[in-house]
Amino acid sequence: MQATPPQLSDAWHNALLPFFEAEPWFDIQARLRRSEQPTYPAMANVFAAFGHADPSQIKAVVVGQDPYHSPGQAMGLAFSVPQGQRIPPSLRNIHKELHADLQLPLPTHGDLTGWARQGVLLLNTTLTVEEGLPGSHANWPWKAFIEQVFHTLSAHPHCVYLLWGKHAQSLMPQIDADHNLVITSSHPSPLGAYRGFHGHQPFSRCNNYLTSHGIEAIDWSLASLPLRR
Repeated sequence: MQATPPQLSDAWHNALLPFFEAEPWFDIQARLRRSEQPTYPAMANVFAAFGHADPSQIKAVVVGQDPYHSPGQAMGLAFSVPQGQRIPPSLRNIHKELHADLQLPLPTHGDLTGWARQGVLLLNTTLTVEEGLPGSHANWPWKAFIEQVFHTLSAHPHCVYLLWGKHAQSLMPQIDADHNLVITSSHPSPLGAYRGFHGHQPFSRCNNYLTSHGIEAIDWSLASLPLRR
């Protein structure tokens, strides 16, 4: 792994440089170099969530936990899997809520790139994981990175934060709730979806907030994207 910051837009690079010049990043790099097991996502995709919109263009933040830990699933976007991959249970429940909330057709794939392109930051709080071991990098110093991301976003009010489950909601102290909208519910996992996730209408509430502040609504529909060649 290279000892340099990843390739990001100038805006993200400048905003996140304090992290990439600090000990937590050096520690993560060293751990990845020492790892004898495959880690996900592929290194080229670890920061993929930041490749679609600059900080000033972020309209909503969806917080996940750590990447999928099976081959071919993790793509650097929280909850998202490439087209052709089986839709994981939590994402299937997100699809169901999307259908119930906005009466959109149930998506046939799990690629959320279309959301990311419109300024939805699909952010895992831990950006890497060892194959087959969920939570295996949870004690790595990714927390410092997430804090830098939230510090950056704090300069851009009228953003919607979708915090699903207690883990995501632990980030609430880092959000200025007076100048942003925070939407909370249980996690969309099979265990949590029926404890408040289904029926909490996050997508319509998000768009209502955005348009009330003169910001273009997000098209949450997930039509199939052209397959990458």
